Formats: sequence, structure tokens, C-alpha cells
Amino acid sequence: RTLLWFMITSLIAVAIGLAIGLITNPGSGTGLTPKDGELSETKGSWIDFLTGIVPSDVITPFTELNVLQIVFMAAVAGIAA
Repeated sequence: RTLLWFMITSLIAVAIGLAIGLITNPGSGTGLTPKDGELSETKGSWIDFLTGIVPSDVITPFTELNVLQIVFMAAVAGIAA
């Protein structure tokens, strides 16, 4: 009975979300062209990605707004606590 209630309320939520999305047409006024969403030509390695997660100091991720490094530091602080 609980699972049925969950499925019904989820279906209602999906229907409401789709209806609002179709009515409001989100993203129509952004002015982005398909070229804006292309992949970059340069590709980094996994090692570059992993070393890029670890910040060199504590202040830099906040000044450069590097969210991935901030999340990494928060996870390390949470594990250490």
C-alpha cells in the first residue's frame, strides 16, 4: 500500500513538472547557439583531473570559485572530523 502511494504521488509530481516545463518553455530566452555547447578541442588526462581536485592551498578554491575543490575540501574535513 505504501509503495502504491509512493508511485501515485511520484507520477503526479512528474506530470506537474512536465506540464510546467511545457507551459513555461525554460531556456528559450538564453540566446545560446548550438556552437556554444560544443565540446572543447583540448582533452586532459585522468591524472590531470584527479590532481586538479586537490587544491594547492586552502584559500585559492574560494577566490577562484572552484566548486569541485571546495567540495573535496569539505569531504576531507568531514572525514577528518
